[in-house]
Amino acid sequence: MFKKLLVLTAVLIFNSYIYSDYTTPNTSVSWNLNDLVTNSAGTVTFSGGIYFINSNLTIAQTDTIKILGNATVKAALNSVFLVNGTLIVNPPDSVKFSSIDTTQN
Repeated sequence: MFKKLLVLTAVLIFNSYIYSDYTTPNTSVSWNLNDLVTNSAGTVTFSGGIYFINSNLTIAQTDTIKILGNATVKAALNSVFLVNGTLIVNPPDSVKFSSIDTTQN
């Protein structure tokens, strides 16, 4: 039973990397949203004061994302934001996560 559970866990973790459009490099680095914009080749963008997750984003097991300032983060339809590492959110006021509203022009 343990062996089956171990195999299932390995498959799920492996699949998260296959389907991710950008995965942080798993090098024990602390990232912020601006770092993701710079390094993710369009998976995370910034426009009009809003961060956009445009496709699947995975934070690797040893990496950390820190959001320490106020921010708005909007995710595209069917995109996945998977945190296998650490997510620290501690702004002065708030961080708002929502979907990209495609019904507005």
